[in-house]
Amino acid sequence: MKTFQYAALVGAIAFALVFLGITAWRSWHGPEVPAAANDPNYAIAQYNLWLTIFTGALALLGLIQIAFLISTDITATKSATAAVVSADAAKTASEVAKRALVASQRAWVRIDKIELGGGGLSMDANGASVSISFRFTNVGNSPAIKIRPYAWMVAVAPGVAPSVVQDQKCTDLRHQPFGGMTFTLFPNESFPSSMGIGGWSLGINIPLAQLQTAVLPPNNLLLLTAVGCIDYTFPTDPDAHHQTGFIVEIRQNNGLPIAFQDGLIPIAQLSVTDFPLGAGRYAD
Repeated sequence: MKTFQYAALVGAIAFALVFLGITAWRSWHGPEVPAAANDPNYAIAQYNLWLTIFTGALALLGLIQIAFLISTDITATKSATAAVVSADAAKTASEVAKRALVASQRAWVRIDKIELGGGGLSMDANGASVSISFRFTNVGNSPAIKIRPYAWMVAVAPGVAPSVVQDQKCTDLRHQPFGGMTFTLFPNESFPSSMGIGGWSLGINIPLAQLQTAVLPPNNLLLLTAVGCIDYTFPTDPDAHHQTGFIVEIRQNNGLPIAFQDGLIPIAQLSVTDFPLGAGRYAD
């Protein structure tokens, strides 16, 4: 673009100079050049010559002004480009510094144990329900704030995968404001012992309609899981949701599968195990 502008300017100046020269030459050496200074035509020729020179000078001055404006525009463009580059570099540096700060001063919530609580696993006309309890520790070097555990019961069925449900539920949390009953854990503190309570559990359930789609004939067997995440943040990145995820399988201690007709299975006969291959475990 700059090369085109310069070429156009040089061409215009050259054209103006050639035009000025030809016009001046024709005015002075026309076919009817006056023979004497007192000839009336001589005065007209002189007038035309100086008019041509003056017009050419004005044209040349205009071209110089155009060249100055083009140069000013190019300089302004360069300055604007440099300002944008500088602003982008400053923004990048700021983002890098923020990421470095977050990485060096942050909380990490580690799940130490997941257990079942309450009276046991209940299956009836309302569906299935049980309570799940957590023990977890802040192993980072910054307070974990706005902590809230989330869990859902999922019955494995055709088209229903615990990992997919967990991803959908916990991803939705990231787009919601922090709320509800939350708490704080300082570095090396554990929940619930650091809160001054001996135990804590969260009730989870699944409606009967969903449960019926998951039963396996002919014995109405069920593969039940608990999926969820510990949602929290920390002071150096207070607006972002950070999570530690989990998926555990609910099973009987005697190795027998869970059947819908079992009704109520006491908590002493139940346990949880990590889902195969550690599916659902993550931390960010």
